[in-house]
Amino acid sequence: MSKVAEAPRVGSLENGRGAASKAPRAGLARVWFIFFASGAAGLGYEIVWTRWLSLGLGHEMPSMLAVVAAFFGGISIGAWSLDAKIRQSEKPSYWYAACEGCIGLWGISSILWAPYLNRWTPIWIGVDPSPTHHWLIAFFAPLVALLPATIAMGASFPAYERLVARAHSSGRVVASLYAANTFGAIFGVFLTTTWLIELVGYAWTLAILALLNLACAGGALLLRPQEEKAREPAAAPFSDAPSLRALNRSIWLSGFLGIGYQVLCVAVLARATENTVYSFAAALAVFLLGTAIGAALYHRNGERFTFGSGLRLALPALGLTTAGSIAILSQGRELHDYLQSLHAGDIAGVLRSELALAGLVMLVPATVMGFLFSHLLQTARGSASALGRSLGLNTLGSALAPFAFGVVLLPSIGAKWALVSIAAAYFAWLFAIVLPARREYALLGAGFVLLLLLPDDLLLIPAEERSQVVTVREGLMGTVSVYQTPPNGDRQLRVNNRFIMGGTGRGFLERRMGLMPLLLHGHPKSALFLGVGAGATLGQAARYPSLEVSAAELLQDVVDVLPEFRSIDPVSNAPIHVADARRFIRATDRRYDVVVADLFHPARDGAGLLYTLDHYEAIRTKLNAGGVFVQWLPLYQMSVETFRTIVRNFVEAFPHTSAYLGHFNVDSPVIGLFGSAEPRSYDLTWYQATVPKDRTVHSALEQLALTQEIDLFGSLIADDETLRKFSADAARNTDDRPSLVFTAPRFLYDRTAKRYGVLQQLLQTWAPSASVVAHALRLEDAASAERIARYARARDLYLRSFISRFEPQSPGEPLELLLKSAGGSPDFRTAYVYALQIAMDVHPRDPATSRGILERLLEIAPADPSAQQVQRQLFP
Repeated sequence: MSKVAEAPRVGSLENGRGAASKAPRAGLARVWFIFFASGAAGLGYEIVWTRWLSLGLGHEMPSMLAVVAAFFGGISIGAWSLDAKIRQSEKPSYWYAACEGCIGLWGISSILWAPYLNRWTPIWIGVDPSPTHHWLIAFFAPLVALLPATIAMGASFPAYERLVARAHSSGRVVASLYAANTFGAIFGVFLTTTWLIELVGYAWTLAILALLNLACAGGALLLRPQEEKAREPAAAPFSDAPSLRALNRSIWLSGFLGIGYQVLCVAVLARATENTVYSFAAALAVFLLGTAIGAALYHRNGERFTFGSGLRLALPALGLTTAGSIAILSQGRELHDYLQSLHAGDIAGVLRSELALAGLVMLVPATVMGFLFSHLLQTARGSASALGRSLGLNTLGSALAPFAFGVVLLPSIGAKWALVSIAAAYFAWLFAIVLPARREYALLGAGFVLLLLLPDDLLLIPAEERSQVVTVREGLMGTVSVYQTPPNGDRQLRVNNRFIMGGTGRGFLERRMGLMPLLLHGHPKSALFLGVGAGATLGQAARYPSLEVSAAELLQDVVDVLPEFRSIDPVSNAPIHVADARRFIRATDRRYDVVVADLFHPARDGAGLLYTLDHYEAIRTKLNAGGVFVQWLPLYQMSVETFRTIVRNFVEAFPHTSAYLGHFNVDSPVIGLFGSAEPRSYDLTWYQATVPKDRTVHSALEQLALTQEIDLFGSLIADDETLRKFSADAARNTDDRPSLVFTAPRFLYDRTAKRYGVLQQLLQTWAPSASVVAHALRLEDAASAERIARYARARDLYLRSFISRFEPQSPGEPLELLLKSAGGSPDFRTAYVYALQIAMDVHPRDPATSRGILERLLEIAPADPSAQQVQRQLFP
């Protein structure tokens, strides 16, 4: 191997040696700032286009990976195909300006064509596409649509490198430009994710990014040097550089393994964090930061290395740090919870903690990756290889990595062993291209020792819960697991070990969610359920005779574990389409009497798109005449503002709306928004006219406390006028400006938030009077309306009695509210029965209170013998 002293040295942009030292610092700052701004715009485009096009392509794994692959693929094509022409040109500044201008103009044009592409891609993909058909459409549609911009992005780096090399007479500007561009990309992540998209939406964000590109084009033309026609300075070649084929393989492998590592780490971090849009932004920013730091370090110190010594430093370090990150990831939940405890619960503190967690995992390996990539590019710059073609190969490897590691290795061998394979690949790469010495063998041995100390897996399941796991499936879009909790054996479906998606313990609510929409429709013949969970909601609908039921579920793994919940409700004949709900609605040509949307957690990345006005309007077009759409909302997972935003979009899409409580619970309150295009009229003989005379259905009604019309209509909490007034000045959530994606996560990070907070405010501001009931149900009988209103008022007192238990400022009030509820309506028996139970429970320790409760119940309902019977039992 040749030593550093044997290699000729050339000037660099900062080291004060060679001709570059004559360049004014202000000129260098402008050079780097232009490429910094270009990097910010480029990463901004990737985020905006990936998220915007997913509205039509869907959030299934093939679509998400295909868009990223198409983006990288276009860059690879541009870098590879245009490099020769750029090298032959005497005016690289014109080439770079043309590239930036093309990107900007195509960015502006995408404001016009993206909505049309989103309209047609669901139809091209279809309802139940084969994996090959789905992937081909999801890949080639964005590839072709983005090709003019991505080709220009791929060509911009070699063009700017040649421009700067000529301007400052240096052949070693690759690393510094890569660092500047990547630092800009970090800025682009935060610019778009935490500010621009939420503030102005996708279209205006693209316009702003386009202006940034056009400014970069103009800046490059102003920087055009006098000596641009002069011969381009040569970079110092490494005397120990490998063959061109070996170098190209190394460059391809660096992109393949680097992006594979990023994909796996992001997937595992999602199991530890809240998996919001900010979680993804933090992970991406840290990875980019590491590569930028590595490139900057190489720019400062790269002349000290030969080709072999650079690889001997980087590859073992990557092998060891990749394996070491497995150990850190295994403690991801504990680290996340600790870091979260260090801040006050604001969004800035949360972002800092998630940045810190991602930094602990990825920063050091990513830094070495940036160093290695810069070393390989500089080698290509000084050899017979073309810089653009080297970039093209690296980007091609980056495009293939998500499929290899996310689709193949992660589900088949798990995240731990997929990461181990990357660490092993770095060591194998070292031994394949560099003659190993004693030091390399020692490092390989250290890697084997580290492997023995690593955890068994990266499922991030706490030790005390591992015995409860029935089955678990690792996937790129989430880890799906089934838990069986002692001592009653209830089962839960969890995604990423944090989000409970249903189970036997919540069967009462989930069954009501399936039956109430059918009861309110009256004569349903077909029903579609968006989201399956553990299957209880869908299974309840399957009990309805002569009802054609189907469903759409995003995760194949959720469908695969449904047999673990057969004890809840058998769903034997209901076809389940593995599809994104938005894409399915736009792709199907079917119409339905009832469409039911499950409890989508609004803070999860992407879930906010299921609450947009555009999505609701698309659902309205899939309803038959007289059809009903029901959106169930988990009030315990959202703020008042999030709820108001959803309500505003719902009432804009459906002219006739109302709101019903799913069950009478303050720990996990759920509300259903019922919407239709036509007004619907009800009365207290509704069940007689509509409920099927089927023993199975009537048995279900008894189990779910829905045996009479008053039980169903007594769940009413608001009519359309109340909902419109409540949400009049709320923010809109549209496909172009998906505000919920960015605002809903703030509830998760607010430590003062209460699970019953939204319900508490609704009970204080909404009062279902007889007129509200009559308007909501189109009920002409005033006596019936008053009866339902009394039931609702008693119900609200009952809920307020539970909420007051958590409010220390009102001691002693819960029991009084409960007794008022018991006397509020003879139809609402829940409070009366619960008060009786309290009287029996407190009797052994406080007979006076027990007697007082029973006496009040006798006053409230003298005709009911229950209190008298208990009184005789307790006080003979």
